[in-house]
Amino acid sequence: MPLRVLVALAVALLVAAPASAFHLNLGPEQIVEAAGLPIGVDGYSVPSLVDWNEDGRTDLMVGEGSGAFAGRVRIYYNIGTASAPVFGNPSFVQADGVDLTVAGSG
Repeated sequence: MPLRVLVALAVALLVAAPASAFHLNLGPEQIVEAAGLPIGVDGYSVPSLVDWNEDGRTDLMVGEGSGAFAGRVRIYYNIGTASAPVFGNPSFVQADGVDLTVAGSG
């Protein structure tokens, strides 16, 4: 299954189910876009939804599984609304000006 489909499916599942729900509301698969383009990540990645900047809107975090950015974590800020997310251009998650990486990668 192409990675874009996996990202789309994971985001659709996480957005469809409120945090307090004990079941998933499955819907049709859809491609997730950022800045108007389909999100594509090299290699194996696990998308996560979190309100990273604490603005009340769920942001998308995706790790890079391989390639030039292996081990780094991208953040796609939600520039839409809480109920209708729209993800902007990605940037790498940083701490003290250094890109965060997953241990044992790259």
